[in-house]
Amino acid sequence: MKTFKTEIGKTKSKNWLALPLFAIIIVFAITLEKTYAVDSPVDKTKTELSSKLEKYEKIDIMPVVDATQLVNSIKYPEKARKMGLEGKVIVKILVSKEGKVKSAEIVESVDEIFEQPALDAVKDVKFKPGLKDGVAVETWVNLPIEFRLDKK
Repeated sequence: MKTFKTEIGKTKSKNWLALPLFAIIIVFAITLEKTYAVDSPVDKTKTELSSKLEKYEKIDIMPVVDATQLVNSIKYPEKARKMGLEGKVIVKILVSKEGKVKSAEIVESVDEIFEQPALDAVKDVKFKPGLKDGVAVETWVNLPIEFRLDKK
């Protein structure tokens, strides 16, 4: 065992360097095992997420909604009308293969007073579904809904 003198004059062993290095190697090996294990839940989650993302990525034609039907389904909040409020809400919608709204959530909103009316408006609207290779597919779409008062 090699030894050396410190500035204070004490003798120390160089083997103390091996312990932290060994600990780092062990921690690294455990981390690699958990990260790359085939049966680990992390890998399954990544695979499931990847397959879900692929399912909605590349489509040829986005879903289309009849603007007249959408406008007729929007109910302007009376409180907002009295206060003279206007605004825009962006609704993220999952359109089914049949063109029905399967899910809707608010992505962005100027004021929460417009959120429920926006969700209600898209709930029963029929879409022309998105197409991939000529086949209807479930598709996520962001739909902006404007709340504007008539200027008389």
